[in-house]
Amino acid sequence: MRRISKTIYIDALALAPRRKSGVGQTIEQVLRSLAPLVYKDGWAIRLVVPLGKAKRIKHYKKIQGISIKTIPVPARLFSILLRLGVLPPMDWILGEGIYLFPNYRNWPLWNSRAMTYIYDLGFVLFPETVHPNNQKYLSKHVPQWISRSETIITISKSIKEEITRLLNVPAKRVEVVYCGVNKALYHRRDSLEIQEVKQKYGISYDQYLLFIGNIEPRKNLLTLLKAYSLLPKNLQQSYGLVIIGGDGWINDDFYNKLQQLQVHGAQIIKINSYVNDEDLPALYSGASALVHPAFYEGFGMTVLEAMAVDTPVVASDIPSIREIADKAALYFNPYDAKSAAIAIKKMLVSKDKTEVFIAAGRQRVQKFSWEKSAIALRKNIYSLWSEGARPRPLRRFVDIAQAKLVRKAKSLDESLRNVLGKSQLSNYVPRSANSVQELRQIVDQDFKSEEPTIIQDYLLRAYLRIRHILVTIVRLLVKARSSWSR
Repeated sequence: MRRISKTIYIDALALAPRRKSGVGQTIEQVLRSLAPLVYKDGWAIRLVVPLGKAKRIKHYKKIQGISIKTIPVPARLFSILLRLGVLPPMDWILGEGIYLFPNYRNWPLWNSRAMTYIYDLGFVLFPETVHPNNQKYLSKHVPQWISRSETIITISKSIKEEITRLLNVPAKRVEVVYCGVNKALYHRRDSLEIQEVKQKYGISYDQYLLFIGNIEPRKNLLTLLKAYSLLPKNLQQSYGLVIIGGDGWINDDFYNKLQQLQVHGAQIIKINSYVNDEDLPALYSGASALVHPAFYEGFGMTVLEAMAVDTPVVASDIPSIREIADKAALYFNPYDAKSAAIAIKKMLVSKDKTEVFIAAGRQRVQKFSWEKSAIALRKNIYSLWSEGARPRPLRRFVDIAQAKLVRKAKSLDESLRNVLGKSQLSNYVPRSANSVQELRQIVDQDFKSEEPTIIQDYLLRAYLRIRHILVTIVRLLVKARSSWSR
């Protein structure tokens, strides 16, 4: 086994935008906690970005052990080359090590090993809630990206179960690394700061319900609007609804419903300006409850952030949210606006129960931190590194070719059975092969039967000739592999 360099290469494109996506914020927090942990063990981290992006992430070089590597092509051209499948193994250019890909897609590698984040399978389970172009792109490429990774990282046990069940990935290849919460940022804010931030974003309500997330179908905002409209009038007059989030896609129905309710006097405001991360804790702190109505989530960051600032949570009853919040949230059926309205009303009216949920949330949030995330990720990186470099590419080719030949032989078996049907000769069709040894036995078998018809004889002879060719190739490959192993 040949060792590879103690270097972690991270696809850092998600760190380049000034306004980072959820993926960008996740990898930034993990990076800041991971770097000091691995540096003391003699590891280096290389942030990899396409040409022209290095300046946007240069401040990360201040963290000990981190440097920046540039791919010598612009981002758009690199993306095109990746889509076309014509990229060379990127460790030829960047160097050997452990490659960490934080946003589904990855690159071809030669001797290095890869870890890839898969956050959820919304494109499989809820394709109607994903932008059509993105849904098609992910459906086409995710299986390939998974095949190029030794380890798949996901962010909850519920998503791990979906990956293993829907994409046929062995459970031992999928590792759960929970997200954390930045406790230095997310803590309860005083009334003065809350008031200042509310004024900054034009929030005039003394009390309000809060939603934070993209305006897209799977966030289930239509149900939220309907649930709010079903609240008793006195609660609607006492509590506004504040919606914060960037425009996603397929959101015309949401905006039409929002306008309709606002015309009839509903106290609902959608913040249209960008909300700085530094202002979010005050907005959480000022809310009477966070309402999280999503049909589907990989983790539910806003639930964790709300609990960190002692804001009670009313959330949809889905597996990933149950896993994260446990007993620290009040749940409702995301497909039933009346169920959501009842849960919201309970949280607002029953102050004793609200305090119980706040206390449970305060306790629950202690189980999640970016430091714990980094420790879990480090464990997986070290484990992967201990396996050494990938097997030699030619040997990998032999393994893949052999598996494909065996599958082809099984397919031939099935085809012959279908052609022969219930004829007496069908009893002599060989069983499917599960190994090279069985293939050899099949070729050497003596097919003795009653006199077949001319057509049956022709099919059987053609079948056996093809099988013989397949087995000959497999034998050559096995012999070649044995010589390489010496």
